[in-house]
Amino acid sequence: MDQVIYLFRWTSENIEYLSDPGGVANYWASPMETFRLRAGDCEDVALFLGAMLTTIGGSVRVVVAASHAYLMLYVGEDVDGVVYSLQKSYTTPMPLAFFQDSFGFWLVIDPLSHAYPGTLPISTVPSLCGGPVLLPGEYHFGYTGSGKVLFTDIFRGGNV
Repeated sequence: MDQVIYLFRWTSENIEYLSDPGGVANYWASPMETFRLRAGDCEDVALFLGAMLTTIGGSVRVVVAASHAYLMLYVGEDVDGVVYSLQKSYTTPMPLAFFQDSFGFWLVIDPLSHAYPGTLPISTVPSLCGGPVLLPGEYHFGYTGSGKVLFTDIFRGGNV
């Protein structure tokens, strides 16, 4: 998880949010374009960080809602190890957003949140039913202004 935290922090500190930097509405920049510009909108930054995480052996899921895009990192069944690593690195207990499906657990990572890997994505609101599991607190989140959420899995390796 140390590499994940490093890449998250580097991306948050060095890639600036810029709405559609290609000058074309809904333009999806490649990770290399985002790196060169040091800027991009939510899907550009998510694709950039996703590329970095797959480079170190991670498997990621790109999540696209009507108003935002972010990542999930596959952690399998190692939720306790992820919670321990993040809390040790940030020196405090904090709620972490995980999504569980038939593959296992996915850690929510929103590089534009600028908080920490595992924080709730921008454009979501906590709710009491449905959706991802947050540990150590148990609450869920839903999307604001979105009727459809799309997932694209990019499997590279195993757990990071």
